[in-house]
Amino acid sequence: MLSYAQSNVAKGKVPSDKAVDTASLQQAFTIGGGASGHTGFSMKGLSPFDSLLQRLDTAGADLPSEDRKDLQQQITSFLPKLEPGKAADLVGKLQAADGLRSAAFLDEVCKLLPASRFTSPHLTRILAVLANWAAAVSGSDADGKPKLSEDARSFFTTSAAELSLRLMDVAPRDLSQIANAMATIGQTEERFFASLARASVARCERFAAEEILLLCLAFDKANLVHVPLLEAAAKLLRHQVSQVSGEDLSKGLKSLATCCVRDLELGRSVGEHLAQGPKGRLSPEEFCSLAWTFVTLGFYHDQMFRAVFKALEDAPSMPGDTLCQLYEIHLALKAFREDLYGKYELEEAAVQSLKAHYRKQRGGKLREAIAFLAAASAREAQLDATDQVFLKRLQACHGDCDSLRAEYEKSRRSLQSLEEETLKRATKALAPSQRAPGARVPGPLHSHVSKRSKASTESNLHKFVLVASVVGLVIAAFFSPRWLQQANRLLKLSSPSERTPILSAV
Repeated sequence: MLSYAQSNVAKGKVPSDKAVDTASLQQAFTIGGGASGHTGFSMKGLSPFDSLLQRLDTAGADLPSEDRKDLQQQITSFLPKLEPGKAADLVGKLQAADGLRSAAFLDEVCKLLPASRFTSPHLTRILAVLANWAAAVSGSDADGKPKLSEDARSFFTTSAAELSLRLMDVAPRDLSQIANAMATIGQTEERFFASLARASVARCERFAAEEILLLCLAFDKANLVHVPLLEAAAKLLRHQVSQVSGEDLSKGLKSLATCCVRDLELGRSVGEHLAQGPKGRLSPEEFCSLAWTFVTLGFYHDQMFRAVFKALEDAPSMPGDTLCQLYEIHLALKAFREDLYGKYELEEAAVQSLKAHYRKQRGGKLREAIAFLAAASAREAQLDATDQVFLKRLQACHGDCDSLRAEYEKSRRSLQSLEEETLKRATKALAPSQRAPGARVPGPLHSHVSKRSKASTESNLHKFVLVASVVGLVIAAFFSPRWLQQANRLLKLSSPSERTPILSAV
């Protein structure tokens, strides 16, 4: 019948629109047993490779062991023979095939994928899939990094070496994916990441905002810092703030704050963009986190901070970490922007509630005292800067300088008063933690206690604060070194020359 139909078509007896599909006839009479009704993947005209891809779509976690072994054998037989593009497609399908992803099969796949065989886009795609696979099936070491087998480690090492030779030709999005993949499996070799960062900075104008933010987050995940890369990201983000989702914007600013990279233009752009409230699906918690990065970097935008407090006020509930960040924001604004913050400051009852929660979650008085000591150091730096400014102005004064001296004395008295008040609050926060358990709270001095001179009292106060601050910093360094690093950065950035506000007007 098949030959008869083909001869009729050749002779023109069958119209073209009713021509017999010879492939369908061949499938009906030569594949699958014809009238038996048995159907296979080839019944649909699929090639063996396409049939394999279709089977992988249904390879869930409940895949029978016999089917799993059959699929694994087909994959290992196909991979060495496929062209790079199809091999990358096949590996990409394995990402969703939970029934096949095991540590042993990962080793087999890694041995069949020599890095030099693939182009950069294909190798990047394979690297991303296998990195997630390795992170899912491997255990963790003491540092929390995946424990890779020798075969897997060899694949990732050779892939990184191969890609390091092509970095200037790799697409920007692929650079972000490469960095994220290597950070996911804990392969954070500094030389490779430095080369990757230099290649990214050299072509930073070709990145989209989401791509360069993903790259910065990968460096943060790897616990590596490359300041030129962060500066390039901030510069690129300035003009694309409205095009970035709220979540990505919050994460990007957190990376900048963690590494203490300040960009005033970026801060101004973000503040103006969010002055009316959260945008880009930015949740109240992410909005609060973004405001926390502002105070960490020494930025201030009045309207944006007002919008943050309004968004948190309207939120039905907030996580514990958000409440702790809100309390830190309150302390920072109280210490550095009390004149402007006083117009919308949190109510005392809310502050006390946040304070109690913060003590319970973050260690309480010790961290609070360190925050006050940081504020006191900032006041001292402001005093030094004031002395230098007025000294230059007095040297340039050739006429009546009495008004200038009066202005100088007024400014200095104001700063000294703020510094003394901050030191008192730090002393008050530290004092209870220095008492022995069960000790009574000291009451007012009675007549039998000798009165000390004012100079002696102030001297002892400063000595106590100095000793208490050293003890507090040592304890904080032991329990939370990363938080202490941020506190030191805050101290470093507290001078007026470096902590220029974004908007000086309300």
